[in-house]
Amino acid sequence: MNRTINRKFIMLTALLMAAIGLSACSATKTATTSAQCGWIVGNGEDGNDLNVHEVKYPGQKVELGNGVGTTEELKTIPCNPRNWIVNPKGSVDANGDPIGDYHEAMQGVTSGGTRVNVWLSMYWTPNQSESVMRDQFFPFCDKYDCFSNDSAKVNNSSAGWNDMLGENLPGAVNASVRQAMTAYDDDVWEKDANWEKLAEAISASFSANFSVTSGYGNDLFCGSGDVSGWSDPTKPGEGEFTCGTVRFAIDDVVNSDAAQQKIAEQTSQVERQKKANADKLAIAKELYGDKASETIASLDIIAACKAAGATCVVSIGSSSSPTVVTPPASKQ
Repeated sequence: MNRTINRKFIMLTALLMAAIGLSACSATKTATTSAQCGWIVGNGEDGNDLNVHEVKYPGQKVELGNGVGTTEELKTIPCNPRNWIVNPKGSVDANGDPIGDYHEAMQGVTSGGTRVNVWLSMYWTPNQSESVMRDQFFPFCDKYDCFSNDSAKVNNSSAGWNDMLGENLPGAVNASVRQAMTAYDDDVWEKDANWEKLAEAISASFSANFSVTSGYGNDLFCGSGDVSGWSDPTKPGEGEFTCGTVRFAIDDVVNSDAAQQKIAEQTSQVERQKKANADKLAIAKELYGDKASETIASLDIIAACKAAGATCVVSIGSSSSPTVVTPPASKQ
């Protein structure tokens, strides 16, 4: 009898231990893609924390869960070369899709005092240093919910990611453009001169200006390409990460004073025409009463026909006898 009870107790204990062992090993396994960085964070459910548990880098394996069920989640961001393009509204590619991320020109003043609009492109990548990723980039990014959990969209941007860029980049980039432009004369827009040097000057001051908008002293953004990367490019997350200067390229520099003057002249011309039309209508109402608008239209047609040297037939009002308008005889 005792042997039977002991045997059943041992079997039950073994089953419980097996179940506990399975539970302890349970986890969700996944991985980042070659273009993603990410953070393993507590999911906040059932009293779990929301802290960053681990930073993950492109291509690394990820295992979620800390023993009982899955109490963690992976939040990812694009971690490959990125760009931010300042391009005029209405610019489209060969497929008709809009080009650019921001559509208001950066502005500056040349050493000659001319106000200019600057269109440019910025080339960057997130700073992948572990301390920066954990302590600075994550809370900065989290403010905008900039993360994506869909690896299929790794090369695209979430709405939160775009909000993060849209709120912080324009002010920082524009400050750098203003500071750099004062060292260049009007050749920068008249002859498209010194654009490469101008871009380098913008790059040199960007980090300090961006730290003002982001609130962090370290560089959150680094230059893409060869200027940034891991000491061993085949092992992201290991060794040292070098954060190079964010790169810029100037796409166009335009005299905004001239552009504003042209707009003002066009606006003035439209306003003058509106006033002339209003005066013309007021005189016509005195002559033709409630038929003033119709009469003006007919007279305009007659004038256009004469100016074109054509013969026109114009029916005025309800008259059954149309007016024939012939061009004036040419002078010998």
